[in-house]
Amino acid sequence: MRSRHADEFNHDPWADDYDRKVLDESNPIRTGYAELLAWTIEQARITPASVVMDLGSGTGNSAARIPAAGKVICVDISARMAEQAPAKLSHLSSVEHVEADLLEVFERPLPPLDALISTYSVHHLTEDEKPVLFDHVHGSLAPGGRAVFGDLMFESEAARAEIDRAWQDDERAQVMRSLDEEFPWFVDRASRELERVGFVELETRRFSTLSWGIAVKKSG
Repeated sequence: MRSRHADEFNHDPWADDYDRKVLDESNPIRTGYAELLAWTIEQARITPASVVMDLGSGTGNSAARIPAAGKVICVDISARMAEQAPAKLSHLSSVEHVEADLLEVFERPLPPLDALISTYSVHHLTEDEKPVLFDHVHGSLAPGGRAVFGDLMFESEAARAEIDRAWQDDERAQVMRSLDEEFPWFVDRASRELERVGFVELETRRFSTLSWGIAVKKSG
């Protein structure tokens, strides 16, 4: 199954300038970016023997923070983004780059994963596609494996409406309009779906007005 907007969100056209823009935390969409990435790796509890998937790996900014792992599978639909990752990941002993959509990658043979990380990618999936992803992730993790997501999220629909009202009269209104073209998470809804598929030990953390992290574990 390929996600509905896979081609629309292929970042090939922005690859050359991506890192400069993504590190600009003065942009409300990127505020808390570095702290969120660090938390994601910390919560994944990766060991030197772990098999890890970085889903929506882009230019490798998240995977670059992994100190050591048995294998890291970097998945991204953008070939040009992925071309920039190897230089950041040379300290890792085994890295596989897979050019695939966030959903269709799970149709491939995969080893049992000890951890899956994903940052600023799942907001490209629609609300009905996110639960499909959660099912795939749960099925691909080894017992006791962890999944950690950091992304553009709102606590709830009501919280989004409150931010819309608070920002409607200044330059940040354009930021909120830009999010109408994508599919930020709702933390309350995603938490219920993650628990529905069988994840336990759910933990959430807010990093900025627009970004949160969610960490879960597969029982066993």
